[in-house]
Amino acid sequence: MICITLGTGVGGGIILEGKLWRGVDGTAGEVGHMSLDPAGARCSCGRAGCLEAYASATGIVRMAREAIDHHEPTRLQALADASPAGLTSALVHHAAVNSLALLACQFLIANTCLSNVGSCSR
Repeated sequence: MICITLGTGVGGGIILEGKLWRGVDGTAGEVGHMSLDPAGARCSCGRAGCLEAYASATGIVRMAREAIDHHEPTRLQALADASPAGLTSALVHHAAVNSLALLACQFLIANTCLSNVGSCSR
């Protein structure tokens, strides 16, 4: 069984024969640090293109900020400016669910992350 957790990071665990599988160095479940794009965004672990750099709440906020910075002002930016907490993953989710303009983030995820899965060596 494999469990993947999403939050400010991406974590995971692997259960084999009823026991937590730790692997050789204790990091067998660290799915968040699998590199999807060796030339991709820098992860908090220092590597480039990790799943966590894209799929975590932190990664989603980073991509939303990049999308806002590179485009005309959006409804998402107006919501972030009005929010005491600023731009958060919850606000990005709210905007996406309510179709308030975050197609750039979907584009980044689809084209930067997922299209490279088959071509990555790790």
